[in-house]
Amino acid sequence: MIAGNTGDLNVLLIRAGYCLDPDARQDIYKTAAEHGYDVILETIETSEVGALHIVEGRVDSINQPPERTQALDALKRAVIEEEEKEETPDSDFNWD
Repeated sequence: MIAGNTGDLNVLLIRAGYCLDPDARQDIYKTAAEHGYDVILETIETSEVGALHIVEGRVDSINQPPERTQALDALKRAVIEEEEKEETPDSDFNWD
Protein backbone atom coordinates (compact mmCIF):
# COMPACT_ATOMS: atom_id res chain seq x y z
CA MET A 1 0.00 0.00 0.00
CA ILE A 2 1.28 3.48 -0.84
CA ALA A 3 0.41 6.40 1.41
CA GLY A 4 -1.37 9.36 -0.13
CA ASN A 5 -0.63 13.06 0.40
CA THR A 6 2.98 12.54 1.47
CA GLY A 7 4.27 15.95 0.36
CA ASP A 8 6.72 16.85 -2.34
CA LEU A 9 9.12 13.93 -2.03
CA ASN A 10 7.61 10.67 -3.23
CA VAL A 11 10.37 8.06 -3.17
CA LEU A 12 10.06 4.35 -2.53
CA LEU A 13 13.36 2.97 -1.16
CA ILE A 14 13.87 -0.79 -1.28
CA ARG A 15 17.12 -1.85 0.39
CA ALA A 16 17.06 -5.61 -0.32
CA GLY A 17 16.09 -5.39 -3.99
CA TYR A 18 18.26 -8.39 -4.83
CA CYS A 19 15.63 -10.57 -3.11
CA LEU A 20 12.97 -9.64 -5.67
CA ASP A 21 12.33 -11.59 -8.85
CA PRO A 22 11.84 -9.65 -12.14
CA ASP A 23 8.04 -9.92 -11.94
CA ALA A 24 7.98 -8.43 -8.44
CA ARG A 25 10.25 -5.59 -9.59
CA GLN A 26 7.95 -4.79 -12.50
CA ASP A 27 4.94 -4.79 -10.16
CA ILE A 28 6.72 -2.34 -7.86
CA TYR A 29 7.75 -0.07 -10.76
CA LYS A 30 4.22 -0.10 -12.16
CA THR A 31 2.53 0.65 -8.83
CA ALA A 32 5.03 3.40 -8.01
CA ALA A 33 4.51 5.03 -11.43
CA GLU A 34 0.72 4.91 -11.01
CA HIS A 35 1.03 6.85 -7.75
CA GLY A 36 3.77 9.26 -8.88
CA TYR A 37 6.61 7.70 -6.91
CA ASP A 38 10.24 7.24 -7.90
CA VAL A 39 11.89 3.94 -6.98
CA ILE A 40 15.35 3.50 -5.51
CA LEU A 41 16.09 -0.20 -5.46
CA GLU A 42 19.40 -1.39 -4.01
CA THR A 43 20.66 -4.53 -5.67
CA ILE A 44 23.76 -6.27 -6.91
CA GLU A 45 22.12 -6.50 -10.37
CA THR A 46 23.56 -3.82 -12.65
CA SER A 47 22.14 -4.59 -16.09
CA GLU A 48 18.86 -2.65 -15.75
CA VAL A 49 18.53 0.60 -17.69
CA GLY A 50 19.16 3.50 -15.36
CA ALA A 51 21.16 1.41 -12.87
CA LEU A 52 23.84 3.40 -11.09
CA HIS A 53 27.23 1.74 -10.65
CA ILE A 54 28.56 2.99 -7.30
CA VAL A 55 32.24 2.48 -6.58
CA GLU A 56 33.76 3.60 -3.28
CA GLY A 57 30.70 5.75 -2.51
CA ARG A 58 30.65 7.59 -5.85
CA VAL A 59 28.59 7.10 -8.99
CA ASP A 60 30.94 5.49 -11.51
CA SER A 61 28.47 5.15 -14.41
CA ILE A 62 24.80 4.92 -15.34
CA ASN A 63 23.36 2.22 -17.59
CA GLN A 64 21.96 3.71 -20.77
CA PRO A 65 19.37 2.02 -23.00
CA PRO A 66 20.91 0.07 -25.85
CA GLU A 67 21.46 2.08 -29.04
CA ARG A 68 18.71 0.15 -30.81
CA THR A 69 16.21 1.11 -28.09
CA GLN A 70 17.21 4.77 -28.33
CA ALA A 71 16.80 4.68 -32.12
CA LEU A 72 13.40 3.00 -31.87
CA ASP A 73 12.23 5.54 -29.28
CA ALA A 74 13.30 8.39 -31.58
CA LEU A 75 11.47 6.75 -34.50
CA LYS A 76 8.31 6.31 -32.41
CA ARG A 77 8.41 9.99 -31.39
CA ALA A 78 8.84 11.02 -35.05
CA VAL A 79 5.85 8.90 -36.11
CA ILE A 80 3.70 10.32 -33.31
CA GLU A 81 4.71 13.88 -34.22
CA GLU A 82 3.88 13.22 -37.88
CA GLU A 83 0.47 11.81 -36.95
CA GLU A 84 -0.25 14.82 -34.75
CA LYS A 85 0.27 17.30 -37.59
CA GLU A 86 -3.00 18.76 -38.72
CA GLU A 87 -4.09 18.10 -42.26
CA THR A 88 -5.15 21.05 -44.36
CA PRO A 89 -8.83 20.75 -45.26
CA ASP A 90 -9.67 20.79 -48.99
CA SER A 91 -11.65 23.99 -48.48
CA ASP A 92 -8.40 25.85 -47.63
CA PHE A 93 -6.84 25.17 -51.04
CA ASN A 94 -7.28 27.48 -54.01
CA TRP A 95 -8.65 25.11 -56.65
CA ASP A 96 -8.70 27.67 -59.50
